[in-house]
Amino acid sequence: AQRVDNLGTALWAANGAAVCNAIGTQNDTRILSDQQGGAFILWRDRRSGATSDIYAQRVGSDGTMLWAGNGVALLSAALDQQSPVMVSDGRYGFIAAWHDFRNGLDYNIYAQRMRQNGIPAWSIDGVPLCAADGNQQLPVIATDGAAGAIVAWIDPRTDARGDGYAQRVDSLGVGKWISNGVAACAADSTQ
Repeated sequence: AQRVDNLGTALWAANGAAVCNAIGTQNDTRILSDQQGGAFILWRDRRSGATSDIYAQRVGSDGTMLWAGNGVALLSAALDQQSPVMVSDGRYGFIAAWHDFRNGLDYNIYAQRMRQNGIPAWSIDGVPLCAADGNQQLPVIATDGAAGAIVAWIDPRTDARGDGYAQRVDSLGVGKWISNGVAACAADSTQ
């Protein structure tokens, strides 16, 4: 990562500060202000081999990594987790969501809230927002304005081409709408 001022001058070490230099591939990166002059960085990480996990790091305003070297895992579940997204929780942390293959059958949508100190606020493996049959994928996320989030995704449960579903999760990790989310759009054809 690199911090650049309003004149385009790089402020940290030449070529940036290493957020993660663990073995394996790290990609699918997201960045979000930590509301204190630094940033949260979220990514998909293959340091453990063929499957990917979701990791994050908090970077201080001076380019110092504030959490564990090479980031902290948002979960410890088996198999593959992909397509991470995040939004501020409004309390100096963030809420992340991703699609998750931990059951070995299909992808489902999970979320985790991370405190500013790098400790997960919810269940160690995140909370399921949707575990319906079929592959729920490609989440997007927005704040709900009350320290929670609204997560939407593509879902084939009623149409193999995919409909748009969503779930609101509160600051405690509790889904506020019906189990497995509500159909935001279930019109004919692909959403």
